Amino acid sequence: MGTPYVQQYNLSAQTEISKDMVLEVAYVGTRGLKLLRQVAINQAPLASVQHPIINAVTGATITTNTPGNAQLRAPFQGVATSNGTTGFIQDQTTAQSSYNSLQLSFTRRLSRGLQVQASYTFAKSIDNASGQGGGSGTNGLINSGAALETSAIAGDQLDNRGNRGVSDFDRTHRLVVSYLWELPKPAFANRSTPSRLLFTNWELSGIITAMSGLPIDVVDAGAGSLYGLTGGGARASWAPGSTRSTATSNIPAGYFFNPF
Repeated sequence: MGTPYVQQYNLSAQTEISKDMVLEVAYVGTRGLKLLRQVAINQAPLASVQHPIINAVTGATITTNTPGNAQLRAPFQGVATSNGTTGFIQDQTTAQSSYNSLQLSFTRRLSRGLQVQASYTFAKSIDNASGQGGGSGTNGLINSGAALETSAIAGDQLDNRGNRGVSDFDRTHRLVVSYLWELPKPAFANRSTPSRLLFTNWELSGIITAMSGLPIDVVDAGAGSLYGLTGGGARASWAPGSTRSTATSNIPAGYFFNPF
């Protein structure tokens, strides 16, 4: 186990548009290394005639791959669980993450009864093991109840690239606007003391937040059986003959495809 750490870097520029308005443009990035995740280290390797697997206990030579012989192909014999080889896991500090963003900020100081602050972030967070809590998981809903410090990964446990993708908590676009408006005093407010007390010194304020939805993972819960992985499933892959071009064309109305 190593010590997880994060590298942070940013560059910003600020300009005064007018006496009361300021615009700031910034690049903000983060890189996480040696992050925590769970790995099913007893994943069964694939066998072939050219690369047979010799079972350490029985001495049997295995050259084929079936869900039934996955336990026999596993590197650690005698530790099978109800979840197959998936149940024998190890907490590791082998995950990585990256975050890159363009951040815009606009500030109008209180002038002529109006104050505005607006910030917009265009960002992408990528990792190979999103942490628990605050993410979408496989159903698109925020899972704020999970409190585990480590997160299991789907599919081939030994392929970092296979699990690399948009973080469960990624929000591509985020806009926040806050405002304060000192409402002008109506002309009739000076006609009497009660009307002056009721219709002067009123303010209207609020905060508006708009953001992209959470991503979802496309996972086949029944996949991974050749590796002895049960329950965790595996991520979708390209169908034979498919390319990025074919996958992003002819999309039915109401659907979309993230070409990441």
